Amino acid sequence: MSTTSSSSSNNNATATTSYSPIDTTDIIVIILYFLFVFSIGLYSTIVSGVKRFLKYCRERKNQRRWNGTALGDEEDPFREVAMQPIPSKDSLIAMTTPTTTTKEGLAANKETTIEGITMKKNVSDMTLGVEEDDDNEIALKEVDLGNEQLPTLNSSALSNHLTQNSNEENDEEAQNVKKGSKSFFLANGNVGFIAIACSLFASNIGAEHIIGLSSSGASIGLAVGMAEVYSPIWILVLGWLFIPFYLRTQVFTLPEFIEKRFDRNCRMYLSMMSLVMYVMTKISVSIYAGVVVFKVLLGWDVWISAAAVVISTGIYTVLGGLSAVIYTEVLQTIVMIIGATILFAQGMIKVGGYSGLEKNLPDSMMHLFQPPSHHDFPVTGVLFGMTWTSMWYWCTDQSIVQRALAAKDLANAIRGCVLAALIKFLPLFLMVIPGMIARVLIPEVKDDPNSAYILLITKLAPPGLKGLLLSAIIAALMSSLASLFHSSSTLFTMDFYRVVREYFDKRRIMQNAQQILSTPREGNVPAAADPNSSEFDLPNRNTEYVVVGKLAGAVVTVIGLLFIPVVQVLSKQLYIYTHKIMGYLAAPIAVIFLMGVLFKTPNQYGCIFTLILGNTLGLSRLFLEALFNRTSFNMYKLPHVARVILDNYIHSNFLHFSACIALFSIISLFVVSWMTGSSSPEKTKHLTLNYSQIFRSAREFISQQQSFSTALKENSSHVVNVLFTLFVLMTLFSLYVIFG
Repeated sequence: MSTTSSSSSNNNATATTSYSPIDTTDIIVIILYFLFVFSIGLYSTIVSGVKRFLKYCRERKNQRRWNGTALGDEEDPFREVAMQPIPSKDSLIAMTTPTTTTKEGLAANKETTIEGITMKKNVSDMTLGVEEDDDNEIALKEVDLGNEQLPTLNSSALSNHLTQNSNEENDEEAQNVKKGSKSFFLANGNVGFIAIACSLFASNIGAEHIIGLSSSGASIGLAVGMAEVYSPIWILVLGWLFIPFYLRTQVFTLPEFIEKRFDRNCRMYLSMMSLVMYVMTKISVSIYAGVVVFKVLLGWDVWISAAAVVISTGIYTVLGGLSAVIYTEVLQTIVMIIGATILFAQGMIKVGGYSGLEKNLPDSMMHLFQPPSHHDFPVTGVLFGMTWTSMWYWCTDQSIVQRALAAKDLANAIRGCVLAALIKFLPLFLMVIPGMIARVLIPEVKDDPNSAYILLITKLAPPGLKGLLLSAIIAALMSSLASLFHSSSTLFTMDFYRVVREYFDKRRIMQNAQQILSTPREGNVPAAADPNSSEFDLPNRNTEYVVVGKLAGAVVTVIGLLFIPVVQVLSKQLYIYTHKIMGYLAAPIAVIFLMGVLFKTPNQYGCIFTLILGNTLGLSRLFLEALFNRTSFNMYKLPHVARVILDNYIHSNFLHFSACIALFSIISLFVVSWMTGSSSPEKTKHLTLNYSQIFRSAREFISQQQSFSTALKENSSHVVNVLFTLFVLMTLFSLYVIFG
């Protein structure tokens, strides 16, 4: 039976290519489109390369000028004891004034301060250690170390100082990112609300999103649109609840916010899970979406299509560079929206309008709200399970939130989120309903729903527009993959590899500093470091990080390719698969963000325990579901109780399962935090809601008894945002009434 259905599916897939010819006009349009994309990328690459070369020349000139300055013979080598940056060869020359460098001069004073370092009396009778006083000074103290023991560096101040320039020069590109991070990541924090709204929408609506939504629309109807009309609520939550905290703490990344609220271990774990979810929900999905395009248009096998997607993405990245991704994303989004609108109009005309859809499709496909027994999107699952996946995606995912963080101020950030929530209703009409149209007009879509949108383009779009739409979708897929490869490799290199490297570099610096302090000189004063010694020449790791990043990107690509069979096993619908993975893994992340902002009780122990527990439950469900769907294991061989538990654990609706994970996560977060003590005040002062301050401000506002017009003038920006928000909620309610 399975063989028959498989062959039937293959025949259908083959048949689909028969009425999807790409004529000469379409080929010319595709070629011109990609030439335009590559020319933009090459131009920006050349410009940025020239800028980097000029910057390199200036740095070399400054370096030669710096290296040409030599110490005068009259200068004492004890000036600036360990106060200069460590990576510089001249930095560790210990110096002081001639009146205090001799043994007698030091012994004559109870303590002598040398550029922030306090040296105590009786230097000749002590070995040297380090301590930190109340004023955060670095002091040399009496420590009995014996003849073989080196001085112990127990001062965080010395450690911080000695490693200060290590971090700057050893990780030069990291510091360049830090200096220009607001420019590169947050567009100088000077973006208006319209640009923010468009960017939020564009980052969400990619080619894989179009293919996935139309696929589920062809399979289950309007119910999948519930995910789209539910999302605006969480975009509003992003603007009104989370963005004020993100902007107040001036974070650039969401793991950085978690580090501020909890600790570094939580940040590292969250970064690791972000990398895992990149592979499972974005890279593999984007590759598979490309597989669908090549399979429908050219009839290629899955693995040949996957290889073609990866290779073409590599060529796209090499020729156009990541600049092509940045400069053409907006163009591709505009082309896809305009083309999708034309396609929607033509499709509705072909099927006879909305009434034609109602006549040709089952009644169950024409409603947003589905009963709790619905296989994919039951209303109970949407309310209690999708809440956490949508919150994770819109409120805690770096690629989304980063757009809102680029706002020029809080009012623009909120207004941008509100406008994005309003236009987020478009996918219901431009992607879900076209999938339903494809099912009516193209019967074989029922067996291969992922091909619905591509087939609809090839059947309905006129020559020229067909080529433009297909080239925009393919280019969007490749640009999305290029961005994902870059982001995942950067995440691994900067959040994991760099941390390990920094640890060992700091350790080596401290060992070198101990060696300097322990080397005896006249009067037991530490010997000066040799300015030409190579032991303080820290390697420039820029090239190393680039190589590691490329290797990480290659590994992530291979893992994404190997994950394609899992995509096929878990669901025939790309969109359902994506929501399954998010449902299994996203709930605990959303829980710690929301509860960490709302309450002061959650601490770092509860956070890390909750993340591990929730992700363990989700990954086990994912593994067992893939295993049982792929193999012929007979569950009825198990005892009755075990069979019932396992059957519900594996086959319950994924949104219901996500709701259960969220419940366990909330309980574990508060129980573990309560057992280990609440978070320290510095972790919650500006990172949680201050309810007393909110009520106090509300009472003060009411007690002022201002006129309505005066209140409007003083709070005009907030009033506009509130009115926009009410309009979005009214629109949302109207859609629920019309399509519910």
